[in-house]
Amino acid sequence: MTKAAPQPAYIAWCTDHPGPEPQRLRKELAQAHFAHIESIMDRIRVAGPVRDEDGNTIGSMLVFDAESEAEARELLDRDPYAGADIWQSVEIRPFLPAAGAWIGGKIW
Repeated sequence: MTKAAPQPAYIAWCTDHPGPEPQRLRKELAQAHFAHIESIMDRIRVAGPVRDEDGNTIGSMLVFDAESEAEARELLDRDPYAGADIWQSVEIRPFLPAAGAWIGGKIW
């Protein structure tokens, strides 16, 4: 039996600007952000805040089901956080979910 090829995925690694302003904006826009995430839930494999050792949110990480980097960026750009200048940097890269409990085992 041959394993099916994994669906294309892209990881978005978003790093917050330093200082308290991103935290304030995150709180202010949380409900709109959650509504956006819920509206594209079928396109997200996993998403959540990135935290430092003290539990402070310092960024966001999302893994999208997407056919291209442009498609992943379009999904991310519609997020209210993206338009609020919370993120200092955003890196989007192809990602191969290859092993782990979240993908139900391994691809080999």
